[in-house]
Amino acid sequence: MFSDTASGKFSAFSRRDLFLLGLAFLCVLLWGIHTLHYVEDDAFIHLEFARSLANGHGFAFNGHIVYGDTSPFWVFAIVAFQRLTHDWILASKALSAFSVLLALGGAFCLARRLSGSVTVASALLLLITVNPYFGYWSFSGMEAVAASGMAMWAAYLVSRPSITPAALLTVCLISGLAPVTRPELVFLSAILGVILLIRWYQMQASPLVKGSCFAAGVLFAITPTLLWAWYALHTFGRIMPNTNAAKRAGAADSVLVRMVTVYCHGFPVLSLALAAAILYAAWLLLRGEGKRLWHSLAELPAPFWLFTAVTALAGVFYVVNHTYVQTRYILVTAFGFSVVILALLSERWPRLYQAFLAVGLAGGLLISGLSAWPHLSNKVENDATIADAALWTRQNLPPADPVADFAIGEFAFLSEHPVIDTGGITRPGAVPYLNAPQAAMVNWARSEGARYYLIPEKPEEGAILVYSKDTPVVGWNLNPRYYHRRAMLNIWRLPDAPAR
Repeated sequence: MFSDTASGKFSAFSRRDLFLLGLAFLCVLLWGIHTLHYVEDDAFIHLEFARSLANGHGFAFNGHIVYGDTSPFWVFAIVAFQRLTHDWILASKALSAFSVLLALGGAFCLARRLSGSVTVASALLLLITVNPYFGYWSFSGMEAVAASGMAMWAAYLVSRPSITPAALLTVCLISGLAPVTRPELVFLSAILGVILLIRWYQMQASPLVKGSCFAAGVLFAITPTLLWAWYALHTFGRIMPNTNAAKRAGAADSVLVRMVTVYCHGFPVLSLALAAAILYAAWLLLRGEGKRLWHSLAELPAPFWLFTAVTALAGVFYVVNHTYVQTRYILVTAFGFSVVILALLSERWPRLYQAFLAVGLAGGLLISGLSAWPHLSNKVENDATIADAALWTRQNLPPADPVADFAIGEFAFLSEHPVIDTGGITRPGAVPYLNAPQAAMVNWARSEGARYYLIPEKPEEGAILVYSKDTPVVGWNLNPRYYHRRAMLNIWRLPDAPAR
């Protein structure tokens, strides 16, 4: 299970390999240039928490100590990068660029180990870089790409024919940091714990070295998560962040349908491969060839089982928790899973691998061109529009009059104005009203002190429009015409008393 599936030495880089890597580099460069002035709104939430920490105000948003961030490690990493760059936005972008290098390096090494081919590894790197979710999230200031890189490096290191103490301890550290980088990776850490125990037992070393590795490995694997859990319990009175409730889907929405749609949109090859594998297994069972199926499964390497288990457990959690599954949740494991599946196919069924690779490249380019690229263009303009509204707010609204807003990140970070979060991330009291009539949410926001409301439509009778600017629509859509639509960014002054 833990042996390297590749035999012999890896081939040297050929001209074809360099061509594929050059194309992959070009894709990364184009995405980076295209998103140079884009930071995701949730990334600004990270920045707000990071700035609060750096200023000695604790884990706070908008001056309130609150558990409104699911990636505390990312927040601390932003603080570290800001010490180097001396600029918060630049720190976020630099950390994103580092995450891209981490993820692509892990993908290349994992693919090369499983396939034994530099060409396959180079082709799969290109497949990742044309992926629409990669383009969207790589330079967004969010942690998902870094989390995917951590998962792929862990899979690569535990699949070595013989693990070294350094590799073992590195995976232990990844296991410890993973849950405080992305909550879904708690499943990765749990499974890695079992694998690491087996690899430690198999490790060829003296008793002293093995004992020292065990003690240090346990320390690395549990300390980051346990320290954060203790801090969260002590500071917020809970271990689960507010986003666990704020990011739930509507009562009538199917999480399973949503999840399948997101997978098919961004990872059609992975979706097809998994569907084909399930059908193949069912066919073998119907033919009474259970032993053949069992032997085939037993030959699969550790990375396959690692990504299968983590993806399945995360999917079950999303369904049970009724989570509104977003694209960045999926890519945390989908990049690594895709690499594993296609690398194994390249060795066992080369023609099927080539067909899947062609479909993946064509699908990635098509969806990136139709959806991700124009979506990001609109995001860049939308960021500029919100920045203008934030500046106007700082200059024109009374500093003590809070503004109610749903997408709180950029507006709060740039305006440094009191904000009432109607999305429930930093104000859990809003959660019961997320699917209620608008009047209920407006009344709740007013009860929290809101004097203004940032929302396109008039929040209630008597509200006065004080600021208005048009902005492009944002969202995933395969119809290019969708991205030509415009919406309004309006700030309304609420009446002193609710409308009757």
